[in-house]
Amino acid sequence: MEQTLKTWVEFKDLQTQEDSIIAQFRVNKEMPFFQGHFPNNPVLPAVTMVDISVFLLQQKWQPISWEKLIVKKSKFMSLIRPDQVVKIQAIALDGQSWQVQWMSPDSNDKLAVIQIEMTQ
Repeated sequence: MEQTLKTWVEFKDLQTQEDSIIAQFRVNKEMPFFQGHFPNNPVLPAVTMVDISVFLLQQKWQPISWEKLIVKKSKFMSLIRPDQVVKIQAIALDGQSWQVQWMSPDSNDKLAVIQIEMTQ
C-alpha cells in the first residue's frame, strides 16, 4: 500500500514541530480506491484515510512499522470526495501514540479524528 500512496498522495505545505506535523493535499480523483467506493458516488474509504494518516506520520517519525500499529479510536464526521483539499495534522500524544485530525483547510472544521497506537 505504501508504494500506491507515494503514487497518489503528494503532501503540500508540510510543516513540522517538535511533537506534530501538518500538511495539505488534494484528494486525487484518479485514486483506484474510488472505483468501488462507491460507483457514481465516490467517497474516500476510511481504511485509506488511516493509511494516509500513517503515511503522514512516517514523514516525521521514522521508522514506524505498519504491522505494529492499531487504530485505538476513530470518528469520521464528513465524507471526503475526489479533488477535495484537506489538511491533516498529526500530534504525538506520547512516544507510542498519535492523534491525526483531518480538517477543512479554510475553516479548520474537523472531518475525521483517528488515534493511532504502536503495539509491542
